[in-house]
Formats: sequence, structure tokens, C-alpha cells
Amino acid sequence: MFIDRDRWLASRLDRGDLYMVRRLFEDAGNAPDAALAAKLLAATERGLADQRWRDDRSQAVGLRLKGEILEATGAIKPAIESYDKAIALNPKIGIKRRV
Repeated sequence: MFIDRDRWLASRLDRGDLYMVRRLFEDAGNAPDAALAAKLLAATERGLADQRWRDDRSQAVGLRLKGEILEATGAIKPAIESYDKAIALNPKIGIKRRV
């Protein structure tokens, strides 16, 4: 148990930790409220820009995640754009049927 779990989570999101974004998205049942979705999208953008996540595989994972969050908020066109970019980087990312 963490003494300050919220602060720890915020720190991970501030660093653009895509694994933490995935976890929080899934914890929200893949349907985050608007406030959480905004935080997750911002963290995903930071992650996609971070050097630690610059390889094609990580970029594809981040773009897929961004698309899923956008789709959950009803932003279908931007979600499809993210999915298409993810597929271009990794055709086996697992979203072809979804698109």
C-alpha cells in the first residue's frame, strides 16, 4: 500500500508512462470520465514525445492507446487517425478489425 498513491500516479502520468496510462484506462473499464480521459491523453502525448518511447513498437502502442482513449470519448475521426498511424508502425498491433 502506498502512503500517497495519488501523488505517485500523478508523477507517473507527468512522465508520460504509457504503461500507467494503459493501467488507469483499463481500471476505468476502458470508459474514463472526461477529466480522467484528458489526463490520460495528455500523458500519452508526453509519452509519445519522450525518448524512452521513440522506437516503432512503443510508438505503435502509444498511438493505439491514444486511439482507444479518443474512441472512448467519442472522438472517432482522431481515434481512427491514431489507429492508422499505429498500424503503419506495427501492422500486428491488433486493431485492424477495430478500424
